[in-house]
Amino acid sequence: MVQASVLFEHDLTAIDWSSDGLFIVAGDRNGFIHLVDPKALEKGSLANSPSNLAGKKDAWIEDVKIAPNCQMIAFGTHGGRSFIDLVKVIDGKKL
Repeated sequence: MVQASVLFEHDLTAIDWSSDGLFIVAGDRNGFIHLVDPKALEKGSLANSPSNLAGKKDAWIEDVKIAPNCQMIAFGTHGGRSFIDLVKVIDGKKL
């Protein structure tokens, strides 16, 4: 992920790789998740989605998990009032 991390404005704080190997999901320090094609890391994010606390103090993504069927992503933010966000994955390329 070192190669990919330079492509993002904010430091990456959490990561998960889909069980089918088609995409990576990375969370950042600003509270966003990014869908990344592992075969084209230099292109950056295919799509991104904010958490409920995105942009607020200490709202970095602490954990990212992809469902075994690769159709849903659950992610949580750091902070006193943390949420668990759920996002649907469409064709491994859109959120």
